[in-house]
Amino acid sequence: MKARRERQTCQRTSGHQGPSALIAAFDFDGTLSVVKDNHVHAKDANDPQFVHKTIAERLAALHDAGYRIVIFSNQRGILDGKKAEKRKISFTGRVELAIEDAGFKIPVLIFGAAGADWYRKPRPGMWELFE
Repeated sequence: MKARRERQTCQRTSGHQGPSALIAAFDFDGTLSVVKDNHVHAKDANDPQFVHKTIAERLAALHDAGYRIVIFSNQRGILDGKKAEKRKISFTGRVELAIEDAGFKIPVLIFGAAGADWYRKPRPGMWELFE
């Protein structure tokens, strides 16, 4: 039996996703998106932009082909302190707004590893939670 682990993740489903064996999973920061300004990390939900203008269109095409779109992202510290809820909403909002700003409305399942634990990539915790 696996030892019980304290979960340090945030998750959100944007829109309705039906079950599917087809999974399209991605990292967000630095893979699908970059920040608009000169800083390393996004400051708010309006900060990221896709690394290429066709990414939202390709995500929508995957969704239309029956794939579940899943984002796995390391977001250490977003659940710490007084601003935790604001940072969580900002992170999930960055994903949703980037897709909507490109003119698409598709459901996305979003996982954020908030600690330096089993759920942080490259460890398999977020994937196990998803399964």
